[in-house]
Amino acid sequence: MKSTAPNINPELLHPHPPLPHIKEFGGLLCDEMVQASVLDLGCGTGRNARFLAGLGHVVIGITNDFEEALAAKHLSRGYNCNYVVGDIRELPFRSRFQVVLANEVLHMMPKYDSRNVLETARAVTTSKGLHVVTGYLADHHSVDIRNQQHCFKPGELRHSYEAAGWRVLSYDEVHQRPTYFDNQELLNSRVAIIARKP
Repeated sequence: MKSTAPNINPELLHPHPPLPHIKEFGGLLCDEMVQASVLDLGCGTGRNARFLAGLGHVVIGITNDFEEALAAKHLSRGYNCNYVVGDIRELPFRSRFQVVLANEVLHMMPKYDSRNVLETARAVTTSKGLHVVTGYLADHHSVDIRNQQHCFKPGELRHSYEAAGWRVLSYDEVHQRPTYFDNQELLNSRVAIIARKP
């Protein structure tokens, strides 16, 4: 019998698998740390948090959506995950983490905010800690996409970590043509980085 959670949009209660690069990162993390403290910025309904918690890590997810946090908590019963409702631009705690995730969330804010989020995330990361960041890429395929100025430019994410003295372990840019939905151009080019703090 399927359990239901009252007062939560049923569409939020469908568990989604972790993003592919998080699955790959999980293997790297398990080779290095038995039980890492993980901060998942913009965690949504917790798909990446649950995956890493299932590997034995302790995860705190933060989302600015109360209903998403309720759904994440409901879906994460039995996992070592906690969820906080808050703004990732102003973290509501001073804890430090061995791993910080920021996946497909930074394009939702102006560039100066996303830069500040990355700086704050670096500050709350322990020495030798790891970051996994992904986002949308505004490249030569972008033409009339709304808010493309919020997205990363080619090379920008890598440069921001190298300039901060971090070691880039993995970096990938996938350039794809936009698709269209409801006569609106949707960005498909993406960037992903795994980096280690000195």
